[in-house]
Amino acid sequence: MARRIVERGFRLDCGDVEALSDDEVVAILRAADPIIATGGRTLLSKILKGSRDQKVLAHDLDGNPCYGAFSDKTLALITNMIDRCILDGYLTIRYEGRLPVLVYTDNGWDIEKRAYADELLSAFLSDASQGKDGFIERMQSVNPECVRIALGKLTAPAVPASGKRSKRGSPTRTAR
Repeated sequence: MARRIVERGFRLDCGDVEALSDDEVVAILRAADPIIATGGRTLLSKILKGSRDQKVLAHDLDGNPCYGAFSDKTLALITNMIDRCILDGYLTIRYEGRLPVLVYTDNGWDIEKRAYADELLSAFLSDASQGKDGFIERMQSVNPECVRIALGKLTAPAVPASGKRSKRGSPTRTAR
């Protein structure tokens, strides 16, 4: 007879966290990226806190760009913020066996891929300015959607401060 797996329930608790800023949402989503579908709320809170926990270090999660982003906050408050992010529809919880793991919602993934594309573009421009190569080879392991967004930002025509364009799509010039 097959063994029955019983899912343990969980309770989301936002505490006093009624809303998150855009920067807080992006930080939570960026920190969650390497543990999506493999880790849960506790591990994510440790990444955001900047914990030296053995599991965080064993999986090189201290290299996460948002590692320690909320180092000034308590783990309880960070968990409340993650729960708010879940209730606001940026992340959801799915069970892998008996364990609840975090996954992006469509809305959360849309924000994450744009934030990651910005990081990719910054890294590319930094490498290019320093004459480093090998960036393109590293992109082979990156989600193609993120690469396309980054390349789109690289090739997008600049819009002047006035925000106006001529009918042909080039910036309008003002007479002096």
